[in-house]
Amino acid sequence: DEKERQLEEARVQGEEKERENIQLRQQRQRDRQRDGEISHLSQQLQEKENRIELLGQQQEERDRLMRELQHQQEYKDKQMEEYRQQQEEKEGEIEQLRQQLGDRQRDNETQREQNDDLTAQNQQLGEDKLSLQQQVDRLNNEKEAISREKAELQQNTTVLEELLRNADAASEELRRRLRE
Repeated sequence: DEKERQLEEARVQGEEKERENIQLRQQRQRDRQRDGEISHLSQQLQEKENRIELLGQQQEERDRLMRELQHQQEYKDKQMEEYRQQQEEKEGEIEQLRQQLGDRQRDNETQREQNDDLTAQNQQLGEDKLSLQQQVDRLNNEKEAISREKAELQQNTTVLEELLRNADAASEELRRRLRE
């Protein structure tokens, strides 16, 4: 009887050990699966962080381009103002020469040579005015092109900011899952 009791205890202990071994193997399997999930989530998080960094670099580049465009636009505005002032000065000179021309035409015949000279100056000033008008027109076209580029860049910046917000939200979600 003693032998049978010992054998029965040994058998019960063996079964308990086998159950413990099964539980340990299952726990190891779950641990390996959990490690795989953590590794996968870590990789996803790294990819998202890399994407966020890239988007940040793109945003900085767009900001730099916006500043450059702003400086170009300010420079073009300054040039246009200078051309406008020059045009006004030329128009004033033309008006003054017209008045002088009218005065000289009422003078006697001895002033004809001086009158012809003023006529030539008037023609040159008219050509200068036309040239300045063409330059102003060209600057206006360039200013419009810069405005279009600026609007396009602003639209791209808006899209990029939306992408950054989405990437931040996804990154936060991944971190939350990792904490869980």
